[in-house]
Amino acid sequence: MSAMTISQALRRVKKLKGELASHLLRAHTAVTHRAEQEPAFAFSKCLEGASVARKEMLHLQTAIATVNAKTHVDWEGQSTSLALAARTLAELRGEIAWVRALPVKPQGKTTESEQEYESGKYMTVTKTFTCHLPEAEQAVLADKLQGKFDALNDLVETANHKTTV
Repeated sequence: MSAMTISQALRRVKKLKGELASHLLRAHTAVTHRAEQEPAFAFSKCLEGASVARKEMLHLQTAIATVNAKTHVDWEGQSTSLALAARTLAELRGEIAWVRALPVKPQGKTTESEQEYESGKYMTVTKTFTCHLPEAEQAVLADKLQGKFDALNDLVETANHKTTV
């Protein structure tokens, strides 16, 4: 295998995952068939193709993991391995989604009126809510996390385009 960058290897792994899934799907449909009707794809050839794709994919994934453990970027004043940076990106992505999905209120304290049915009649009930992360603060926090994600992602992408496996 010729030298390729981490980015190229990641794209190849993605392609191999698709090929593997395709071979396995074809094998699944070819494993049993009517004796007089040959399937479009031979079961043994599908297994062989899956094995070849799996072997190359695992080799590349291992090479990527090895290089990611050895290659470092300067992140927040510290030398950080690409392996840690990739996991940090995944966590930041999840944290950003979580912050954006929080059921916040416009202000820290809000009062809302609701109709409730009690003792045979409707009554207006006033409820006061406390929100520990009002909408504006939620937006600021999400933007701060997104900025952190973008900065780290730029470092990782730059390293991935320069570093060979």
